[in-house]
Amino acid sequence: MSRLILIVFIFSTTIIFSQDSFFADGNRAFSEGKYEQAIENYKKVEQRDLGGFGLYSNMARSYAMLRQDAMSILFFEKALKLKPNDIATKKDLMHIRKRNPDLDIGLEKFWASKIWAYITGIFSSDLWAIFSLFLLSILCIYIVLNKS
Repeated sequence: MSRLILIVFIFSTTIIFSQDSFFADGNRAFSEGKYEQAIENYKKVEQRDLGGFGLYSNMARSYAMLRQDAMSILFFEKALKLKPNDIATKKDLMHIRKRNPDLDIGLEKFWASKIWAYITGIFSSDLWAIFSLFLLSILCIYIVLNKS
């Protein structure tokens, strides 16, 4: 049993160190201006589901340097989902969108979702909870009074 644990430990540390080396190689390639090579290394890390804020922002910056604005916007938005208040990433994303405004065309919301957003925005969630409890109590009283 101890041999099995030792073997699993050795292989798991090897895999972890290889992920770190791909990320470090990507950072080194980025600093040397080899953006395609950096993206390849970052993709190897992402394929192993080890994506994080640093990985996505580095991939976005690499794509931005290659003038691949659509991919850059995609990875900036992925990074902002993980760390929504990062000011530098927001500024970089705004710069890319200003550079290529055609990529920032959003779809118009469906009419039913507009109505739903309007109705749910009338009250806070606490007031909606109180309102639903009030209606539930009225329904219970109505049922009790009509049974007799």
